[in-house]
Amino acid sequence: MIKRIMMAAVLAIGVAGPAMAGQTSGADMAASLASKLQGAVGQKEDGGVLFAAVRAEGDTVIVTIDGTEGWHGVTPAQLTNSFLTGFCTDPVKAKAYFALSAIRIDTLEFGKNLQVGQRATACPAQ
Repeated sequence: MIKRIMMAAVLAIGVAGPAMAGQTSGADMAASLASKLQGAVGQKEDGGVLFAAVRAEGDTVIVTIDGTEGWHGVTPAQLTNSFLTGFCTDPVKAKAYFALSAIRIDTLEFGKNLQVGQRATACPAQ
């Protein structure tokens, strides 16, 4: 499941380049990236993990992941770190994105028990 989260993040950084083109504010960049990631919403991965929502709030892209009760077995911080590990596979694009914007990974269990993730403003230390 963690690998799936990382793969989604690789997709995100892949579309981040076009999303960032010509953007001058963090809010514009976040809105553009969230828009480009809408195609992933509703996709269910192995183990019942669902990409439930992608939206922008101000300068932050918020990805919400849903699954069965107790599905993740890891903390929201670990999920965010896994997502960022994938997102940061292209350090140039990631650095440009984080210069203006942030990412947050929220989780649900069967559409309930929202756990709000931490706002990330940089790639994890290698």
